[in-house]
Amino acid sequence: MESKKELRKLISMRKKQVPVEERRRRSVPVMERLMGLPRFRRAQNILFYWAMQDEVSTQDAVISCAAAGKNVFLPVVDGEMLRIRRFSGRAALVPGESYSIPEPVEGSEEVRISDIDLVVVPGVAFDMEGGRMGRGKGFYDRLLGEVRGDGAGPYKVGVCFDFQVVDAVPREPHDMLMDAVVCETRTEIIRNDNRVCSVFGIRYPIVAGGMVWCSGWRLASAVSAAGGLGLLGAGSMKPELLREHIAKCRAATDRPFGVNVPLMSPYATELMETVLAEKVPVVFTSAGNPKTWTARLKDAGVKVAHVVSSSKFAVKCAEAGVDAVVAEGFEAGGHNGREETATMVLVPQVREAISLPLLAAGGIVSGAGMAAAFALGAEGVQVGTRFALCRESSASEEFKRLCLGLKEGDTMLSLKKLSPTRLIKNDFYAQVQEAEDRGASKEELTELLGRGRARLGIFDGDLSAGELEIGQGVSLIEDLPSAADIVRSMMDGYRRAVAGMQVL
Repeated sequence: MESKKELRKLISMRKKQVPVEERRRRSVPVMERLMGLPRFRRAQNILFYWAMQDEVSTQDAVISCAAAGKNVFLPVVDGEMLRIRRFSGRAALVPGESYSIPEPVEGSEEVRISDIDLVVVPGVAFDMEGGRMGRGKGFYDRLLGEVRGDGAGPYKVGVCFDFQVVDAVPREPHDMLMDAVVCETRTEIIRNDNRVCSVFGIRYPIVAGGMVWCSGWRLASAVSAAGGLGLLGAGSMKPELLREHIAKCRAATDRPFGVNVPLMSPYATELMETVLAEKVPVVFTSAGNPKTWTARLKDAGVKVAHVVSSSKFAVKCAEAGVDAVVAEGFEAGGHNGREETATMVLVPQVREAISLPLLAAGGIVSGAGMAAAFALGAEGVQVGTRFALCRESSASEEFKRLCLGLKEGDTMLSLKKLSPTRLIKNDFYAQVQEAEDRGASKEELTELLGRGRARLGIFDGDLSAGELEIGQGVSLIEDLPSAADIVRSMMDGYRRAVAGMQVL
């Protein structure tokens, strides 16, 4: 935690006089981000929670909201009481002509805090739990004590020019905790009512798929620390190695994380016993019957999701009692469903078949792809390929560099007699293709695959003889950012895509 002396120094630095034109310029991107929030778009009654009403950023915000057809409210101090009145002096707020915000006119209606949909709250800086600096003496906070960070009351959005994240802001009993924070360069959703976020206790509905030889503790902990849900890929682990990764992941982050267990693994039983012994909070299962382990996992307090490739299996998941379902289209890398149904077709069919929280997977590598999945009925996304190609992924550098140069058509679904798997075209793929074209038996393909082929390619970097698994979305990827950057860019891209959608 930063010392109080350091916090006071930061507050003093941020409060230095900034020219009016500069403040006006900097308020524009802040307001754009604020108005791009889905919660803002849905809100009708908005309270601007400013004590100092001569701030240019406040004035521009009020103008923008009035122009957007919102009902704007301002707090008015009346002795020891704080009243909320609708602002009626919009005509006086003309950018560039007048920046004096008058108090609401006499006679304007007074409302209760329960009538407010969204509260906009200023701050110098915020911590990652939504606590704010620059509260002054907390006068307004005390008078509006009903506006708390416990999920009750209106949605609370903190705004500032430059979101400076501190370890923790010293708390006062009357403090409000924000549900979201926006600044010039970023948006942080801290609490929301998304069902995927609620089930798994995460900030953003983004899950990093548990990929063999890519999803170790470094990747899982980085995604979880950034607000998503990181999964350890147990498909390439024995129980003792999984136990080690769980311990390291737990030491690296205090955020929820999970384990992906492919039920076809020869070590599935031992892996599940390890998960239960280590009290892992979340398990994603795949490649098997969800009824096998779901009841026992849930009895132990574990949240369970299962990956499916058809609406028929989604219904079986609901019958098994899982907490969420992942509908994975055949664009995905690695093992796929035999139906070869694309994400665009699969997700709406699964959405119609079940009422459980639904995540989409397969071909989603950007915020725009995430927005498309939500339009189809998903409430979250499971992302593999994009996270396989980041700095924390345990895949070899040779594999990552190869993937950055791939184009459309450079991956194909193969090994269909065994378990359909999307592979990069290389020498091993050519051998598989030749064998399948001449009608090779399941036994011959099994012998050709051998043991450790995926490790050889993805982890060891043998780009010729290795089994190189990656999804179709790889052709959209050109860089190797950090996992945190991916989470942030996906959320920003999602909001831009939603805000930019054409209305017919």
